[in-house]
Amino acid sequence: MQLDFDKYIDEDNTLLKSEEELFDQDDDDETPPIDIIAFNELRSCADLHRMYKSNQLTIDPDFQRNLVWSAASKSKFIDSLAKQLPIPSMCISLDYKSDKRLVIDGLQRISTIVSFLNEETWVLSNIKDIDVRLRGKTPNQIKNEYPEIFSKIENISIPITVLRCNYTKKSHMQYLFTIFHRLNSGGNKLNNQEIRNCIYSGKFNNLLKEIASDEKSQEFFNYKRLCCTNIQKLNFFQVI
Repeated sequence: MQLDFDKYIDEDNTLLKSEEELFDQDDDDETPPIDIIAFNELRSCADLHRMYKSNQLTIDPDFQRNLVWSAASKSKFIDSLAKQLPIPSMCISLDYKSDKRLVIDGLQRISTIVSFLNEETWVLSNIKDIDVRLRGKTPNQIKNEYPEIFSKIENISIPITVLRCNYTKKSHMQYLFTIFHRLNSGGNKLNNQEIRNCIYSGKFNNLLKEIASDEKSQEFFNYKRLCCTNIQKLNFFQVI
């Protein structure tokens, strides 16, 4: 059985319009809660990888977007690390109660670092503007054939802005979203479900994510047709 969502489109677009009006309001008076503390630190790629492996760092919090760098972009970033070129600062939040961290800005960079140091099987692009020793190589091949390059990538320091906060406080999560929105304002506009994911996170949202990723649920809700339909800012998670 598959569902026809056409009759829900007008209703959803009406909801979308009202929510956009709410979140489009000027937030220039937005100030951080007094108990959020910001500070700067340097972290090596090895540090970030270790925190990810020990579940101290979440690289895909609910308000992050499902965007993936191309193989060429990932390869150029790894090449930049190997050449020790300046890397833009990243932003991470730190929950002082649980010592858990969320990536606010820098998702693609940290994801690429983790993927590389995990020695995953992806192959760096064979493009001219990266080191010839990296072209067409897997991370494992680079580690074995050019350990000095692999070590440089592990040890290079990256500037990070840390926001020390409390994830159980709604005002803190809303402020993190405000920062995320500002840092990503140059790209595509956030959709309503991404906004909800930040502000209304919890067990119910986790359940929705499990349902959305289930193959039987995707078949029941006519997932393929829905994702091919040109419905502004409507996604499968939002429908569920």
